[in-house]
Amino acid sequence: MYEPMLTTMLNSAGLVGDNASAYDHQMSRETRGMGDPISIIDRAITDVSNAAAGLAGRKLEENQTALMMLLNVREGMEGVRQYLSRFPLEHEAGRFSEIGAELAAVHDSIQHASQPLHPEREKEMDLRLQEKLDALIEAADGGPAADEAQDRPEALRYDVALLDAKDRETFERQSRAAREQWSSRGSLPQTSQFHEIVNDYSNRGRPVDARPGLLLDSAEVPRNVTTWTRRGQAAAWPTTQLMAGAPGIHTPRTDTGLPPVSELLQKRATNSAFLYTVESGMFHLPLRFDYVGQLQYQPVRPKSLISVPHMVLTASAHKPDGGEGLVDPSAILDVNLAARYAPKFPANLDRAAVTEASYIAPGGQTRFGQPVEAGQSPNKTVTEGEVVALTEMYSATTSSRMAAYFGAGINAGATRDRSLRIHAKLLSGVNFAKVSDLAQGEVVAVPGVLMRVRKIDADAGKGPGVDAPGKNVQDLGQVVYFEQVNTYALEQRFQAKKAQPSVDLREGEEAMEPRSGHLLKATRQPAPDAWVFDLGEDRFRRLDAVKDAGRQVLEWSNNKSYFLGRGLEDMDRAGEQGPPERARWLHPYSGDQSMRAIKEATHALILGKDPLVSEGLLDLATENVHHAHFREAGGYAATDAAREAAAQRQAIREQAGAVADAIGEKSLSSPLSTQDAASFSWLMTSLLRKRIELVVLDAAGQAEHTPFDMTYDKIDLKREAALSDLSDKRHEPAHVIVVSPDGVFTPQVRGGRREMVRMDEAGDGPTLGGLVHALVRQAYPEAGHYAEDAAGGLRPDKSAQRSAQDILDTMKDAARADYRPLQEALVKQFGVPQAAAEAPR
Repeated sequence: MYEPMLTTMLNSAGLVGDNASAYDHQMSRETRGMGDPISIIDRAITDVSNAAAGLAGRKLEENQTALMMLLNVREGMEGVRQYLSRFPLEHEAGRFSEIGAELAAVHDSIQHASQPLHPEREKEMDLRLQEKLDALIEAADGGPAADEAQDRPEALRYDVALLDAKDRETFERQSRAAREQWSSRGSLPQTSQFHEIVNDYSNRGRPVDARPGLLLDSAEVPRNVTTWTRRGQAAAWPTTQLMAGAPGIHTPRTDTGLPPVSELLQKRATNSAFLYTVESGMFHLPLRFDYVGQLQYQPVRPKSLISVPHMVLTASAHKPDGGEGLVDPSAILDVNLAARYAPKFPANLDRAAVTEASYIAPGGQTRFGQPVEAGQSPNKTVTEGEVVALTEMYSATTSSRMAAYFGAGINAGATRDRSLRIHAKLLSGVNFAKVSDLAQGEVVAVPGVLMRVRKIDADAGKGPGVDAPGKNVQDLGQVVYFEQVNTYALEQRFQAKKAQPSVDLREGEEAMEPRSGHLLKATRQPAPDAWVFDLGEDRFRRLDAVKDAGRQVLEWSNNKSYFLGRGLEDMDRAGEQGPPERARWLHPYSGDQSMRAIKEATHALILGKDPLVSEGLLDLATENVHHAHFREAGGYAATDAAREAAAQRQAIREQAGAVADAIGEKSLSSPLSTQDAASFSWLMTSLLRKRIELVVLDAAGQAEHTPFDMTYDKIDLKREAALSDLSDKRHEPAHVIVVSPDGVFTPQVRGGRREMVRMDEAGDGPTLGGLVHALVRQAYPEAGHYAEDAAGGLRPDKSAQRSAQDILDTMKDAARADYRPLQEALVKQFGVPQAAAEAPR
């Protein structure tokens, strides 16, 4: 009776807390073991390291020398912490005698990564890995006859037989308790997991067989059956140790022809990679959801009263990035930049995952009775033959035991079709064992991978027979086989088809339109409402039943997210405009429909003059690392297409530079033309995330309304209210600004009547300052005050004047950022200034 009340009281006092729960805040509990001297030292090092990171995260560009010192402190502290975490694994690792094949495979991959990239060597490595993958798939399918199978591998398993005997016993005990509970409900277990989670009086999860203590709640899951398992790490330690001494994310290549990266950014990137291994959710969520984390506002300039929204991630327990426990999503771009420069580590790797998508083999059906066919499955479902995209960070291990331990720790209550051991041929991953916090994942693939689902083994390597070996061993889920798609090969196929349109591709063969990145399927049987790419018109259009009758077309494929199982592009948003201009898989950070959280983080870098911007590396930091690798390995740099693309990019830079020069000449007193009114309204909407409805009156009093709701990075501000529970905090109506030959006006209410009031000096006509002040007065009431003058206009005080100048200076600075989405949008909106357009080439 009194135990719940006493526990709740002690929780409130901070003496005990969620760390006593089985799963909530497990990480914090694991790092707080004060009874162990090593844990005490480890905790102290972590606290000092986090304090350094917290200092390093505050306006670092103002003192980069101090930043380097802080990052060096952090790096040194984490090195000690990593050593304390890893050295206990040494004595346990030797008992895993079966990992010889894993070590041999790692040696091959290290040798490959240690050499300069060469196309023939890339092909040879790809072929070797493909042969191994094909052999495993053949074994899962039943394989050759016994007399032919002596040298063939066994199909991969995913069950508790991969766990240590003591941990297996814990899981089996929990499994029996879960089944008894299901039986008492009069139904059968619906999941592959055996430590089903139930909620107690305080809504905290715990294993079904746990029992609360008399005073303090001690119902915990043992560490070795969580994702922080020591024994799982011990199994992975031999390969981790080997890879920690090999080239990886911490050793950028110098033979790429890419611009140099400062030591500061290199250190920041490896620190961000470490943060990912501490708490990966901070890196997954901004790439999965538009709105996530904690809403903050970043001043556009130091001490400015003008700010822009910025979402950061919060760590509820362990705080990896400073005392406030905040992780900026832009850390993802640091890791992406490091991966762009790093040597690649091709290997066949394992990942344990519980996806939102159901993985169902052809011939099966969803839990709603929908049929699943090869290469075609319903929404939120994935099947064999489909190409799926990895739009999030994806870490993997060379250790099958580590994958099983990790899977056992995360798939509580997951249905079998969502609890997966993914075995993937990954050619463009990066070795990050050197900087990883725990020895449980040695390779990371940054967002932008395309994978083909080769095989879904629902029997997890045991075979379909009821009496098949291992059928009495508790499953952890299914085994799914992936192979990475060479996206440059798809691009080359498209170019070949474009050069010879009359030559058909094989039915169902895939290509990639390189300008947008969208995947296309060659077919004579497209869907009636399909979008197709017209080679003659060089654009997407709807299928024309007459024009396209009887001929092969290139049908657009909306490839799915591997995790969510639904198309990456939301066609309800696109409507009749067709597929977006920038495909999300190819541009995971800057695609038209990429997640707002990561776009806001990128935008904050531009406004904050981050080193990624000042060093001109933001394009590279947001580039698709995997497509860039396949292009390099395929000799793209020597092609006419590459030279043409480079010329186009340089032309955009020059045109955007001319626009930036024109903006740089402006002052608040500059006269405002009709075109300028539209262009600067758009620019303020883009940079400040404020909706503007511009009304332009001509001399005859005729009005032209132009709403500005879309930013340069394709964020539709008007849609905000329907997207998030944050909408009540962020949604605001469009701010009406009227520009007439007499000046700039904004609405106000006086004496119960709505009237228009002038925002610039009477008699001067419309000015840029009047336009900016019209927005400041409506959107930023805290940024300054306006008093009415004798002529009936509004005059700003010093604070409002400074706020308007901050906005103008922000527009001037942002226009000079070397970031392609922004530069293309600037040129499109402002046009090319006459002098630049006439300049000789």
